[in-house]
Amino acid sequence: MILVRTNPKLAIAIVCITLLGSMFTVWRVTSTTDKVAQQGIELQRDAQKSVNEAIKQSNAAQTDAAVDTTAAQKSVDDASKQAAKLADDAAAQLAAATGEQ
Repeated sequence: MILVRTNPKLAIAIVCITLLGSMFTVWRVTSTTDKVAQQGIELQRDAQKSVNEAIKQSNAAQTDAAVDTTAAQKSVDDASKQAAKLADDAAAQLAAATGEQ
């Protein structure tokens, strides 16, 4: 109050400098907040891409496993058929051998 009465120009200069400092501070905080928000959005997009890629890889692995299981089951079925055929052949040979003696 005393400064306003004794030197009003100096008081106005101090108020203006303080106001400019406050405006600069608000501008910097806003700018920094915007940058951080943008980085957060980019990180979220990257995370979503990673999740989508992991889902695709998981689905591909499940499909491969199903194909492998089907192929393995076919191999087991073929082996069973061959074993049954060999057993039938062996039984026929045994019957023929015992029938000849």
